[in-house]
Amino acid sequence: MVASRRGELIKDIVVAIQDEQTQNAFFSNAIAERLDVTSTELEVLGTLVARGPLTAGEISQRTGLTSGAVTRLIDRLEQRGSVRRRPDADDRRKVRVEITPSAMHICEPFYGPLAREGTALLEGLSERQLETILEYLRVSYDLTKKHTERVAAMPERPYLPKRKVNLKGRILGQTVRIKI
Repeated sequence: MVASRRGELIKDIVVAIQDEQTQNAFFSNAIAERLDVTSTELEVLGTLVARGPLTAGEISQRTGLTSGAVTRLIDRLEQRGSVRRRPDADDRRKVRVEITPSAMHICEPFYGPLAREGTALLEGLSERQLETILEYLRVSYDLTKKHTERVAAMPERPYLPKRKVNLKGRILGQTVRIKI
């Protein structure tokens, strides 16, 4: 009986994690759409809010993006006024990227209520429960990062057929069909 209860709990946790990750993706996509940023740009902004200023190399490590892609992403966010580059206080050869106060202000209506409710939820837990959750999240992060790297190294779309696009329109009075 104990083993079956443990199995049920593991199954329920796996489903709950899937539900939570899916809802997080929908939540992030809804915010990204309203802010008119890509999901990657939004995740980098969130990382800067949570961790504070980071170097481009640190952003690259956390996201798995190439250094060139991170540079372009920072350039786009800087043009929008969402981030700024600052010299590192300890090593002037380094540049740190930080979120701007105006971007923090713009993001607050989206994240503020969730952060406050989430903090209140955590404050209701025991220290032991908090330690267990923190340990699980750290191990889960490492596991997910490992598998993200594994998937990124796989050949492009090995199991799915390539998407076909059929376009139909009128150009200079002629019907044109293009299949890609």
